[in-house]
Amino acid sequence: YRYAAPEILVDVTSKEAYTEKSDMYSMGVLMWEAFMKGTIPWSFVHNDAEVQQRVIDGERLKQPETCSQKLWDIILSAMAQQPSYRPTFSSLKRRLTEHQVRSEMLQEICYFEGTTLLSGAQQQILNKFYGVNDQKWKLIYKSTTDGDKILDFHRCCDGKSNVLMTILSDNGYL
Repeated sequence: YRYAAPEILVDVTSKEAYTEKSDMYSMGVLMWEAFMKGTIPWSFVHNDAEVQQRVIDGERLKQPETCSQKLWDIILSAMAQQPSYRPTFSSLKRRLTEHQVRSEMLQEICYFEGTTLLSGAQQQILNKFYGVNDQKWKLIYKSTTDGDKILDFHRCCDGKSNVLMTILSDNGYL
């Protein structure tokens, strides 16, 4: 019951309820479990009948602290109440791949020691990320009073996730 989709819990004997979309709901629960490092779903509820009713009523597991909002939105879509709102597995794979590629690109941009004009590789990453060609990028930042490096400055601004806030202007400033 702890991994089952609402449509299955309404009638566990209905063979029609067992579809790719019900499997997608279970996948969402498995992704939640992975972020929770193996915590059993609904572990705070000791009665399977109560878990069943909560899921049927539309209650969902809570967002893990280690899960970014973007990934959580993907997981929530997998656990949508209505099966038709859940992605297919190929769509889920595409969304997760796109998220991973963007995260890796942003990590590559963030982890360097501060030159003003970005390196050729960093320029290419930003051009690809924004879908532009031959844009020249410069990094503008203010160091803190104790002289933190860019990496430390980035960590101070955003300790929860790998997000880089950028502003694209006509001169290509970041």
